[in-house]
Parts: sequence; C-alpha cells; structure tokens
Amino acid sequence: MKKKATIIVAATLSTALLAATNTVNVAPAVSQSSSTSGSAISQSGSATTLLAPSVSGSSVLGAPSSAAQNIQSDKIANIIIQGNSSITTAQIIGKLPFAVGATFNKALIKQGQTDLQNSGWFKSVNPSVVAYQGQVYVTYTVAENPMINQIIVSGNEYVSTQDILSAIPIKPYSMFDQGQIQETVQDIQALYQKAGYFVMIKDISLDPMYNLNISLVVPTLNAVEFKKVVTKDSPSKTFRTKKYVMEREVSMPVGQPIKYSDVQNTIASLYQLGIVQPDNPEFKPVKGNPNAVDVVFPIEEKRTGQLMGSVSYGTAIGVVGTFSILDNNFNGMDQTLGLSLQASTQDNRTYMLQFSDPWIKGTNHVNFNSSLFKNDYLAVNGPYTSSYGAQFGFGRTFAKNWNLTITNGITNYAQYSQNNYSALLDSYTSYTIGPQLTYDTRNNVLNPTSGDYDYLVLQQGFVFGGHGDIIYPNPPTPGQPTINYGNLAGGPQYQTASITLTKFVPFAFNNNFLALRSIVGTESATTPNAALWQVGGDGTLRGYDPGTFQGNQEVVLNFENRYNVTSWFQTVGFFDAGTATNSVSNMLALYSDYGVGFRIFSPLGPLRFDFAWPLRPAQGSGGGLHFIFGVGEMF
Repeated sequence: MKKKATIIVAATLSTALLAATNTVNVAPAVSQSSSTSGSAISQSGSATTLLAPSVSGSSVLGAPSSAAQNIQSDKIANIIIQGNSSITTAQIIGKLPFAVGATFNKALIKQGQTDLQNSGWFKSVNPSVVAYQGQVYVTYTVAENPMINQIIVSGNEYVSTQDILSAIPIKPYSMFDQGQIQETVQDIQALYQKAGYFVMIKDISLDPMYNLNISLVVPTLNAVEFKKVVTKDSPSKTFRTKKYVMEREVSMPVGQPIKYSDVQNTIASLYQLGIVQPDNPEFKPVKGNPNAVDVVFPIEEKRTGQLMGSVSYGTAIGVVGTFSILDNNFNGMDQTLGLSLQASTQDNRTYMLQFSDPWIKGTNHVNFNSSLFKNDYLAVNGPYTSSYGAQFGFGRTFAKNWNLTITNGITNYAQYSQNNYSALLDSYTSYTIGPQLTYDTRNNVLNPTSGDYDYLVLQQGFVFGGHGDIIYPNPPTPGQPTINYGNLAGGPQYQTASITLTKFVPFAFNNNFLALRSIVGTESATTPNAALWQVGGDGTLRGYDPGTFQGNQEVVLNFENRYNVTSWFQTVGFFDAGTATNSVSNMLALYSDYGVGFRIFSPLGPLRFDFAWPLRPAQGSGGGLHFIFGVGEMF
C-alpha cells in the first residue's frame, strides 16, 4: 500500500528561483549628470556655519601611511558634501560615523563611505581628505540615484498589478533605492506564494525615462530531476533507489505553472516513503526556453536494512528472544523483504518470511503483500498449538491516503495436550478471505510524529477437517451453543472483524508528541480456539505475559508520551489497558499496566527499553516488573 503523510514547504523555496533567472539590473539605463552643491555644512554642537566649498592643501586619504600618520592628532575642521541635489547635506552628514571636531581617523573616513553607499541613496560615493595648516577637511563627492517616474510591471499572472504596487516598498516619484530591491523581490514572491504559485523575477531596471520596469514570469515545469546527496550513511554517488520509485511520487504536471501545493505534495510523498529524505528543490533554467525551469530535488537515501532483536521476560512465559533481518528498500524498489525468528524458554517459537510491494511497477498503484509462517506456542490457559501457513493479498490505493486490500490466508493447526505434546487433541485447516481498508496520513511510515494510521479488517473463515474432542467455545459461554469440530463434516464457518485507530500528534511543547492506539475486535462463537484473539505481552499489554487473555472479543488501548531529548535519545511514559474474553459484558473489565521507557536511535532503528508494571494481577501471568527490549516502536 502507498505510504502517505503531510509535510510543509518553507517559504524560502521561492528565493531559489532567483538563481534560475537573469541578473537583476539595478543601474539606470542612461547616465546622469551629478549636480554639485555650492556649499557645505559644518556642525559643532547646535551651531551650523556655511563654509567655502574647497580649500587648498595636501590630500592624504590615498597617501602613504606615513603622510596620514602625520595628521592623526589633527581635528576635522570641515565636512564637505558635493554632488547632492535631492538629499540634503544635513541628511548625508547625519549618516557619517564622525562629526566636525572629531580627531581624524582614516578608518572612520572609509566607514563613512560604506555607510553612505549602504544608505541606498547613491550610485557612487568618493571621499577625499585635505590637510591644511593643522586642520583636516573631509569631502564626499556623491552621485545620487535617480528619481523613479513610473513603475511598470509586466508578465504578472494570478496577482494584480495593483496588489504588487501596494506591497512593494519602491514607489513612483521616489528615489531609486538599491537597498529596497531584495525587499521588493521578497514581497512579490510572498504575494505569489499566497496565490499558490512560484514566480521568477526576470529583471528590475530603469529605462531612459526613469521608469522602473519589473519583469515577472510564472515558470512552467520542463522536467523533474533528483540529485543524490552524499552522506556518511549513504556514501555512494549513485542512487540505490530506482528512479521510477521517486518519479511516481511526483505530483507536478510537466508544461504547467509550478504550484506551491504540488511541490509540497511531492516532498511529502517522497518523505512518506520512509526510504529517502528530500530537501527543498533547486531550479535550473532551460536552455532555449526562458519561461521554463527544471526542478531538482536533493535526495538523501536512508538506511533501510535493519537487523533487529528483542528480549522480554515474564514469570509465566519465561525469557522471549526475537531476531529479524529486514530491508525496506529491497533491490531499490521500495519493496520489503524480511525474515524473523522468535523463541522462548517455554516452548514458544515463531518463524516468518515476508515480502511486500507497496506499488507494483507498471500498475495503477496496485500493491501486494505475502508471508509464510510457522508458529508453535503454549497458551497460558489452553493447549499447545503448532501451526503453519501462508497469507497473501492484493490491493490498490485510491483517492488520497486510502487503500483497499483483499487478503487471503490458509493455516494448518494441530493442537496437543498442555501436559503431553504427543497427545493430539485436534487438527484442522482454516482458510480466510476478506477486505482490509486502510487510511494512512503518517508523515513517515518508519518513524511517525504526526498523522493517522487506521484500518478495518473483515474476514470470512472456513474450517476443514477436525477429528478431536475439543469443544468450542472453550470454555463454553453460558447461553451459547458449543461445537465439536470432529462431529462436523467439512467444518463450520466463522467471521472476524477488527478496527485499529492510531494517531500521532505533537503535544504540549517542542519535540514532544503523543502516540495513541485503540483496537476493538469481535469474532463469531464458532471461531476455532487457535484463531481467538490473544492479548498480553509486547504489542498489547506490556505488564502481562503473552497470551494471558484469550477470547472472541478484544479491546486494547495504548497511550504513549514520547519526548525527543536529543536527536538520538527519547524518553517514553506509557499506559496500556485491554482484555480478550468470550463475553461482551466482560469487555469493560479491562486489565491495565503502566510504565516508562527510553529509545536510543541507532542505525538499526530505535532501540526500545520498556519497564512495565501491571495494575492488577491476572490468572496465568506473573505480577511485578516486566522488562522488554526491542528494536522499533511497538506501534
């Protein structure tokens, strides 16, 4: 099935488009004759005195350092501004880091030049210094930026010219301020982002009539590319993931204007795969087509091979060890292939080989899943059961985040006396078929922090064979008939239904989120004993031994508060409640546990350490602390 979630694109994406456009031209298209003021202003305290425009003496600003050193103790007698017309001399001097009467300092003169250039008023600023009879005269010759006549916007779509003129800081009949160019670009991009589109600023320049021309283009998509990001965990320069796996997640139509929502959905879909980490895209100009761009997504491949193990302990079930090897990107095709083994000191053993493909190549989002298994276990309050079988299903993703799968399963059961494994009590074969409807909005299927994962499972079962003397339900439920499988030709039918609701939601403060899960299941009274719901142990109630509760009615509630202390360490507080019973009226008599744990994020996956305590005892399950170690979250 396809794996989905939601993720947001930063607004700063749009600034990358500038790199794909022509150079912004902020110089006027014609030359300008700078006027020269006939006087300067000398300010000392609150007094203002008109002075002569120039003096004769030795220029020292560009002289050798020895010449400048000779006047380091001299005072600045006058500051002269030349070339200004629209900007007053007082305004210009107010930008300088020194005043008349200050001790001469060559660095301050240079800083004054920088400050005036950064004011946005001038195309050029040239300082000079003259020493005369123990006094220093500082002159700045400036060339003002021109006055803007009109602002002409061309190429704009989806956003009106009036909205653009109202939003940008540059206005008609104002001085052309180069410092406002970047702000103008950002304001235009923000307007287009609000409208849902990317925009390229092709040119900003003054024409001979001093009209400011702003040329825009809403780019169309030429092609989508993927660029491998080399990391310590993925040092290869080539992709392991097949290109088509990433391409089919792209929701950006070629030849159409690039929408923010399409880019957001593409990044989210790539991220939700769980096998790659996409970054904000880059934009490349297309040779011969100035209105189109190639969108390039930097992609970091994640570790997808996992070697997992777990150890848990319960007083009744003993020590349980689990080992599995899994690849979530088998052959680079986003397929899952895994082998798992589980064994306990109380004769419980499980072997499973699984394979799944969430999107079969060349199909309209058809998925496939399968497994082969062998399972031997001693129920806490039941017989020793040995089973083997297979399960497979085909499904299809439809709409958004929805998947429908038809699952088939066939299992052979043999049940033996709890005290004598050679004493066969019953054997039969069960075939099940039914739909599974899944809704998945997790932001990452392997390590979700937000979103939902819900599924409804309906199954019709058929039992073939059976010759023993086991009565079902076992123990009998008052008021309900019992069935002896050995006395029925061809065996009975049975039905099961379950719904699982899982939600991940940020909570309270940064890096903290809740993981919530509820399971409700029901089975018909004719369900074979080996196919009844089992509750207890890792996966359901961590404070009880595996299989402590068994029946055809099931309720499980799990609550976890997960806090990421660092990028590699997480603390968890949890509460579990649930039961399995043959009586609907007993479904509210829940057993519960509480506990704490922590996770260490390693290349193998999250290493999980949980410590759980039951809140009330249950028959067949030891009380006190239950410790669980595993790789991967419980849900």
